Amino acid sequence: MTLEQNYTAILGQLGEDVSREGLLDTPKRAAKA
Repeated sequence: MTLEQNYTAILGQLGEDVSREGLLDTPKRAAKA
């Protein structure tokens, strides 16, 4: 699993809609940070 996939999984576990427009790039941005 990539870091980006892990962030997506965490957001999903927190109950976030990972397909929501405001969250689409969040895992990618967080992985780059």
